[in-house]
Amino acid sequence: MEERNSTEGETFEVRSEEGVMFGGVSVRRYPVPQDEEDYHYVKSFPPQGHEEEIIQFFKGYGFVVVRDVLSQPECRATIHDIFNYLETDVSYR
Repeated sequence: MEERNSTEGETFEVRSEEGVMFGGVSVRRYPVPQDEEDYHYVKSFPPQGHEEEIIQFFKGYGFVVVRDVLSQPECRATIHDIFNYLETDVSYR
């Protein structure tokens, strides 16, 4: 099944079972376990009590999402710091 979505202007996102194309660039899609409550997200783990599952997920997929590690104020401060860094980095522009 193929799905086309117009994003901005002439740029299209084309989705298929094999992957996603953004403006003519193909990005391969690899299956990862999805969140049980919201399929838009990958599986995530609480910070405590699932250490072995976290390690196995990381070994299998090369990344892991650990939720609720930062508070909302810490998240906002981190986002602010990231944008401040990006805005001051001349090579980014």
